[in-house]
Amino acid sequence: VILDRNASGHKDIESLRYLYIDGDATRDEVLTQAGVENAKVFVCLIPNDGDALYISLAVRALNPKCFIIVLASSIEAKTKILRAGANKVLLPLYMNAIKVTESVLNPDVEDLIEIAGLKMDDQNRIKIIDIQIKNYRHLCGKNLANCGFKRDGLIVVGIRKKDNSFIFAPNSDYEFMEDDCLIGLGTEESYEHIKENLEAA
Repeated sequence: VILDRNASGHKDIESLRYLYIDGDATRDEVLTQAGVENAKVFVCLIPNDGDALYISLAVRALNPKCFIIVLASSIEAKTKILRAGANKVLLPLYMNAIKVTESVLNPDVEDLIEIAGLKMDDQNRIKIIDIQIKNYRHLCGKNLANCGFKRDGLIVVGIRKKDNSFIFAPNSDYEFMEDDCLIGLGTEESYEHIKENLEAA
């Protein structure tokens, strides 16, 4: 359920057929109307730290078990909002600054995944790899068990079909089709090795 007091955005919400309430989330009766007492997760994206802090307090009081995620503009605001009852506070300006810096230092950063707690050099960082089967037609009819990707260090986590449907964690006996796109995880080294093998086949 979306709570939105900005009337200009209601048409977009309606066109997407989302449930929404035209109301102010800083009012307890609006939160109650949205069913916050039964919510598992509450996400607050209001660009006002004062309102976000109050909403965190209100939601926590109405639903002690709810997982609350809140947007904040500063470290100081984050600390206060966490004290108010939020479980997680996001700092988009801080996150974007880091993202921009990484993009300057490494233009391919958008394809890389950071794993918390692990210090990895550039060769060992995990990369999102996509393989279009139509570009390597010899893969048609093969499956995860016999294509050799696992041996080369690629883990296929999903397959995007021609109609944009997605198969998550495909079975090892799934046979690749020409219009499939394999989405996998691997290091830069494994990616280069796989590319060489595919192009040489």
